[in-house]
Amino acid sequence: MTKELSAKEKKKLEKAARRAKVVGDKGVDGEAIKAEAMRKKEESMKKHQEVQIRQPSPVPKAGSPVPQVAAILKEEAAGGRTRKISESQGVARALKSTKTQSMQVELTEPLFTYMRNTAGIKDTIQTMGFGRKDMFSRGITKNQTQLHRAIVRLGFKAAHLSKIDEREMAQKLRRALELFIDDFDGRNFNDECIPQHHRLSIQQNFISELNPNINFISKCHPMTRSEACLVDVIKEAARSRQARDKNLAEFKEFLHEELQLFWKMRVEEAEATIANETFNLITDNSTVLTFGDGMNMVRIFEKAKRLGRKFEVIVVDTEPGFSGKRILRCLTEVGIQAKYSTVAGLSYMMKQTDVVIIGARSLLANGSVVGAKGCGTVACVANEDQVPVLVCCETYKFEDRCAINALDIKNEIREFPINEHITFQNIVQDVIPASLVTAAITEVGIIASTSAATVISENERKRKDITFETT
Repeated sequence: MTKELSAKEKKKLEKAARRAKVVGDKGVDGEAIKAEAMRKKEESMKKHQEVQIRQPSPVPKAGSPVPQVAAILKEEAAGGRTRKISESQGVARALKSTKTQSMQVELTEPLFTYMRNTAGIKDTIQTMGFGRKDMFSRGITKNQTQLHRAIVRLGFKAAHLSKIDEREMAQKLRRALELFIDDFDGRNFNDECIPQHHRLSIQQNFISELNPNINFISKCHPMTRSEACLVDVIKEAARSRQARDKNLAEFKEFLHEELQLFWKMRVEEAEATIANETFNLITDNSTVLTFGDGMNMVRIFEKAKRLGRKFEVIVVDTEPGFSGKRILRCLTEVGIQAKYSTVAGLSYMMKQTDVVIIGARSLLANGSVVGAKGCGTVACVANEDQVPVLVCCETYKFEDRCAINALDIKNEIREFPINEHITFQNIVQDVIPASLVTAAITEVGIIASTSAATVISENERKRKDITFETT
């Protein structure tokens, strides 16, 4: 009884038989080789057609490059080429052929929105006709207005960062504004081709050139309160009476002085005062839980360590960016005992905590605190365990507006959707209600968060008095 052959063995025998036909007793048979090659080609084409039947190509949308693909395939056939071009290769060639047309496209829609797809930001900027090297070296020209290269570089980086430290972004904007002031030449003021009665003053010219650059930054990412204050300081200084009778060099020097004065008085000295106030609240053998992306917390803990306080820090972190890792690294470098946890382990870590200290991005008029995503959750858990929540915030971050939840503030999405049926709500900022905040630590003292409206009105009164004296 003969043994039945398996499918694999049958395939081997068939292959050996085909080889025997190709290589006979008299040597290599050329006709057999050609027939074998044609047979393999027919099999591969048949498989390719079956795949196309199982996965039909979608109906081309309006403006799609499919007609250009057909034209390219036609050119290949007319040229006598025997190489087959797939549809994907044709699409790539069609897109490549239309790349040069993007130089003539005028951008009418905003560059980026607050709920944006960051994957398309680079393509959007390149649609304006510039690659990364071009826009970093010479900036972007739009509607006869030159966007400064430092502003473009900052906007591009801010749009692509997965984690943004608020103070670091404000410092980068300050440097970019200083470069913008240095390169300001007042060409509309000095241009002899423009009639005298049509020329702008130095102040008007500066504001007209500054506004498009600030708009570009705001389209790249939602400007924080610190960044908005820097812009307000520059604009108020440029519009003030003290800047009216100055020439170009004196005007630029005056703007530099005002910017440096604001940064020194309202930012650096305020941070030092807040560190002193917070230091007095950290007792020996206490456990402090911190959350957020503010490096101000690191300065507070470093000072407490330097002055001999014995304490432990719990760093609670979350995405996007997991910026708490940087705080943890800085604490361990100076020898501070620290623990690290994500928000998932918050309820367990809160049992060991004596006080919660959070860095704020802004403090609103109704006492609500805007911070990093997840700060509201931290405050809720702390309130449940009766742990005091302290918020560190400089007074220049106080805002005369109200918010109840994260949907009431300018928020953004850092990831892009992978499915049309999925809507991401992965926000970057969160809001702590005033009822969950024990106290706010500022350079004017430790106050209730609901007293923010009083501080805002007092600062506004002082600003108006100074403006009245200088006008």
